[in-house]
Amino acid sequence: MQHISLDQQLIEYRQQRALAMPLSGMIVWILLFALSFVLPPSQLVMAVFIG
Repeated sequence: MQHISLDQQLIEYRQQRALAMPLSGMIVWILLFALSFVLPPSQLVMAVFIG
């Protein structure tokens, strides 16, 4: 097995595109937008707080 140093692993990690966080944030905001048509304002506040 070949061992890669931490510096090399860091360089490889930074070269990759990380779309997980922006994608998950977009999903949460779309869900909250859809819920805004269904939930009353008091429950929508809690949904935004949790989201």
